[in-house]
Amino acid sequence: MGVLEVITNIAVLAIIFFRLRALILWYYEIDERITQQYDTNRRLGKLAGELEINSPHLNNARTILIP
Repeated sequence: MGVLEVITNIAVLAIIFFRLRALILWYYEIDERITQQYDTNRRLGKLAGELEINSPHLNNARTILIP
């Protein structure tokens, strides 16, 4: 096999790989799940920040537990 054939085979395999990857991501809705996880993390972070601000008892407990 020549160098050109090897490069062509690698290019074809890469195209097939990325097409199958896109199909699998679409079928299992992985992109949508990741987006939802980012949204959930953002909302939980916001909620945790609000709890820290609005809860003096939580803040006192942290200062006691963390030297």
